[in-house]
Parts: sequence; C-alpha cells; structure tokens
Amino acid sequence: MQTRATLEIRNFNKHIEYAPVQRDTSRNSNHGFRNIKGLPESALLIPELEHNEVLKNAVLALNQRDTPFFTMGCDQSLNAENGLHWMRGFIEVAFNHRDLLSDAQNYFKLFFDFNFSVFEKKIDLPVTFSWQLEGAILGELKGFSAAIWITTDDMKDGPTAQRVWETSVQFLTQYLMTVPSWKESQEIY
Repeated sequence: MQTRATLEIRNFNKHIEYAPVQRDTSRNSNHGFRNIKGLPESALLIPELEHNEVLKNAVLALNQRDTPFFTMGCDQSLNAENGLHWMRGFIEVAFNHRDLLSDAQNYFKLFFDFNFSVFEKKIDLPVTFSWQLEGAILGELKGFSAAIWITTDDMKDGPTAQRVWETSVQFLTQYLMTVPSWKESQEIY
C-alpha cells in the first residue's frame, strides 16, 4: 500500500482568529482567518480557494452548518523540480464545540478512525496524509486544531500529481463528512 498517514503533535499555539500576513505576492500571502461556518458566500472570498475547485468544495462542505467542524485555513501548490512534479496542500480543521475543541483525545480518535478508513477502503495512492495537531487559542478557550497536509509522491507530470492530490482531498473530505454532528454543547461559530 502506497498511502501513508502520520500524526504529529506540534508544540505550537495559534490564535484562531489570526490576522493576514502579506508576502511578496498575493499567492504567497496568508490571508488570515475567516469564519465561514454556514456562510458559503463568504468562502468564495478566500483567495486560497480561487485556484482549485476540489479544495474549494472541501472547505465549503466542512463548513456546512451540520458538520462538527470549522476550517481555520487551507492552501495548495503544484510543484516541479528536475523533471519531477508533486502537489502539496492542507486543510486545517477544528471542532466547532468548546468541549470537543479543548480535548486532544477527540483529534486522536479522528486520526485513528481516518487511518483505519484508509485501509478499510483500500486507498492505494502515492500520497501522505500528515496530521499535525497543534494548540489553538480562541479568547480564553485553549484547545487544538489539526492541520492535515496532503503531499503526493514525486510524479512524472503535473496533471498526474494534481489528480492524485485532488482524489486524496476528496477522500479526506468524505471521511470527515461521516463524523456525526455534535448536539451536546453550544457551537463556537
């Protein structure tokens, strides 16, 4: 099996409502956090979603009102060097409930079930799903988010790398959409 899934815990805290960071080009800039939970029209204003329809559809789906998540960020890039091509990008998600966001065990279970799903569904793509659990701060609330990086192996051409990456994003999204909504506590957004 070519598909790999890893979990890493980073000693890093991010404020959920973070400001934009301007860089040399708009494409390289971090455009900051936008609350788009249940607001699909707001998602269409996110510059990182202008370049890939599959990524845009994933972010829109994960921010539907009935999912237990909200997204904190995303990006993607198609890369080439020495005749090899690979695609890399991420979707960062957090639980949209204080009790779920604040307990790291919820993210461990999410990863564990995802890893099991890769094997159960026999996903055999040349790609790595790298889940990075890190601290997330929202006002007085301290919790966690998961930046899920998806990186293809080196490919012979760009269209193949993009197809593998987009198929992987769709698989991740389909998995996350199976997580039941949470009604035990008030939503954050």
